[in-house]
Amino acid sequence: MKDPAEQERSWQRYREIKRFAESALCRHRHICLHFGERPKWDACGMCDICAPAPDWLPGKRTHLPSAAEIPEPKAVWKPSRAVPAPAAVASPEALNPELLEYMREWRRHISRRENIPAFMVLHDSGLEDLCRKQPRTTAALLHVLGIGEKKAELYGKTILEALEQFWSGARAAEREEPKESPAEETIRLLRQGHNFQEIAEIRQRRLNTVVDTVADLVEKSRIDFDEHWIAPERLAQIEEAAAQVGVDRMKPIKDALPSDITYGEIRLVVSRLRRVQDCSEPRPSANGGVSSSGREPS
Repeated sequence: MKDPAEQERSWQRYREIKRFAESALCRHRHICLHFGERPKWDACGMCDICAPAPDWLPGKRTHLPSAAEIPEPKAVWKPSRAVPAPAAVASPEALNPELLEYMREWRRHISRRENIPAFMVLHDSGLEDLCRKQPRTTAALLHVLGIGEKKAELYGKTILEALEQFWSGARAAEREEPKESPAEETIRLLRQGHNFQEIAEIRQRRLNTVVDTVADLVEKSRIDFDEHWIAPERLAQIEEAAAQVGVDRMKPIKDALPSDITYGEIRLVVSRLRRVQDCSEPRPSANGGVSSSGREPS
């Protein structure tokens, strides 16, 4: 027999997903609000709700709906699968690969400057459409896939400047920057003062994944444990439980603690305890004795 509380949580998750699928609000804004972030923008200009409908689609939207104009879920606009694209769509304008790489470099620069994922600046499909249409005015930018009035206001000037620079002979740098490993990126973001939730959003990873990465870095002595990560009373509870059952496995520690203490918190504390244990544990020396420092004698 199913647990009634768990069954209710399952139905709640179903209703949340259903609301997301049927909503006429910006998809990216909906996701940000779900995770507690309150963006200053109302539309991303890239998702199926915000992006302009293709010219060939009957009854295409001419503007983004305001809050007062948002229809009920049953009235959400959906493209008809039965309407084929005309021949003109099948023969797009030529895509200049050099221009595409140059604009990717522009997007990387904006992404790093604003500390946001590249797709939030402009999606790949929008970047390719931009390189095909090569607009020369702000008005022409509004005809590019994924660029609405808000995005044109934010990036329009720099986009047009980048295009002008390319036409004047500028090209993407040939030197390829070394890619940052997930661990190195996490260390950098921690040093910049970001919390775990912010790092998860920037890296587009689950919060548990970020916590596991941080715990692994602590255990390997690549970063120091920060006691601000966990409330003092919870830290003390976890350390006490770990002292009783050991640090080899998480579940016995979890079973010995209040249910509101998460595996992530336990993992972080255990990573520090294991690190201390590894540093203090005596190891056999080459001549059969024991080195109290934990290192083999030279």
